[in-house]
Amino acid sequence: MAVGWNERRKGMSGRGGRPWRRKREAVLQRDRYLCQPCQIKGRATPATEVDHIKPVSEGGTDSMFNLVSVCRPCHQAKTQAESVRAKS
Repeated sequence: MAVGWNERRKGMSGRGGRPWRRKREAVLQRDRYLCQPCQIKGRATPATEVDHIKPVSEGGTDSMFNLVSVCRPCHQAKTQAESVRAKS
């Protein structure tokens, strides 16, 4: 689906653009740019992504309380687990 430069894609739930980038940066700062799942396991791994604790598809929101800083491997593992769970 082609979208013009000034049109917003439907279904984005507010994620994307400047407001999301600001919220993403605030979450990374709050979590000191460290992957929270790795930190629980006693590892200090730089976070490169922000993820929803409870997925939006399962009723989660973009609230700061529902967002966490994660490294790419943790994000990929969680996304894959959610995909498998959604198929069952």
